Amino acid sequence: SNVRLLADNVVISSATSWSANTTLQLGTSSASRVSVNADLTGSGATAGIVMMPAACTYSATGTYTGCYSIDVKSGANITLSGATPSLSIGGTSYTVVNTVAGLTSFAGVSANYSKPWALAAPLDLSSSTFTNSLFGATYFSGTLDGLGNTVSNYTVTTNSSSNWEIGFFYVLSNATVRNFGLTTIKFLGNPTSGASYFAMGALGGYNIGTNTVDQVWSTGSIKTSASSVAVGVGGLLAWIP
Repeated sequence: SNVRLLADNVVISSATSWSANTTLQLGTSSASRVSVNADLTGSGATAGIVMMPAACTYSATGTYTGCYSIDVKSGANITLSGATPSLSIGGTSYTVVNTVAGLTSFAGVSANYSKPWALAAPLDLSSSTFTNSLFGATYFSGTLDGLGNTVSNYTVTTNSSSNWEIGFFYVLSNATVRNFGLTTIKFLGNPTSGASYFAMGALGGYNIGTNTVDQVWSTGSIKTSASSVAVGVGGLLAWIP
């Protein structure tokens, strides 16, 4: 049967896992405080999580109430590896992505770019080389919660005579990205004559409006041979007008 941890303050301090097709509820209400400080793994085909509070947003005082957080600095993450898992955060249902095929399929549908989705497993893209942003169909204006997981070995190599923005997301537009890592990326851009600018950032090539980026990190290399065009390069975000 489903498990409910009904408390105003829930702390996951040691690795916890379950293999049944059940849902784990964390917190009593949206006012609860949930701290995921160790790995939380559901491997059942339909295993899911109901996170009662919404995600924490940055506080200069370091004091948080009525929200949930993941200690990504300590390597904590949430994994839902089943075929049809479920996830709700703060009353909002998230599309769960936990395979490479699922990621590329989700990114290929522009209608998904305004939706909330979660990366529920670490994914390795080393078997593919891209020539454009993975989310390159249009602006991303939704929410990504990486749940402490990473996308690794994302490689983009492109030559273009047009203005170009390269990143995991082509453009972030009033979007939210949290608890997400891009590791051992490799971007190589060689703009040719005709382009007036070229932008490459691990997370986003171009940024519009007010974007929230919280507990997001990247490692790897971003290189360009551009010499006659304006170039914007960033470890996370490239062009911020």
